Amino acid sequence: MLLRHLRQGVSTIHNSLRRTIMSGVLNDVAICDDVKSKDYDGVVVVASAVSKVTEVGIKEALMKVVEVDKKAESGVFVTPCAEFPGKRIIFSGTGPVDRDFDDVRA
Repeated sequence: MLLRHLRQGVSTIHNSLRRTIMSGVLNDVAICDDVKSKDYDGVVVVASAVSKVTEVGIKEALMKVVEVDKKAESGVFVTPCAEFPGKRIIFSGTGPVDRDFDDVRA
């Protein structure tokens, strides 16, 4: 029963995302030289861990979350940050990617 509900939930999310993509609502994603540029509406950081982030202003904002929640170090979260576009930073931790067993190709 639970598995059926989970499958329905995943299917609903998948269909919603597909409709959003097809409608052209999603903005372009780009790498930029100035993370505070007004040309963008948000900052997304993908790294193995918050401690590996090199941009000082971003790392400081992310570390505030890690100080409160240690699991955030390599997790996924959004934190408010008035200094950056969109007034938020989205962090997606990949965890370590330098081990053979972390790579699906291994």
